[in-house]
Amino acid sequence: MASYRALSTFMSKHQEMLIVRQFSDLNAKNLLYYEAELAHLELELTEVEVDDLICSENPRAQMATRWSYLAMTYDDALTDKTNTVHPDRDTLQWRLVERTRETLHKYSKFSRISLAHRSPVWRHWLRLTFVSRSSPA
Repeated sequence: MASYRALSTFMSKHQEMLIVRQFSDLNAKNLLYYEAELAHLELELTEVEVDDLICSENPRAQMATRWSYLAMTYDDALTDKTNTVHPDRDTLQWRLVERTRETLHKYSKFSRISLAHRSPVWRHWLRLTFVSRSSPA
């Protein structure tokens, strides 16, 4: 049996012999998991944003209009000498933003690799499914 090194060297020299699995099912599942996670984070972030918007306490009351309040780190909250900051709750929105960014970055990077968006069959199905539903009768 050939080693991985020998096999990969052979395949690199003879591109027509390069045969690797695409793991299409796992790739599709992974994209769906990312989408579900992002949908959950979007909902959770929206709920926290609304809650913070109607809150009368600083810094939460300022988060909708002042980025510096939103981006307050957990450490900043811990060193607050006024004791008006509640580290877990007052940094929740920012922590959700950071989690959403990380997940969105992974999803965006991974979804570019996916070939599904390039498929004419897939685009046709999407048009039939969503465009025809939104068209007036």
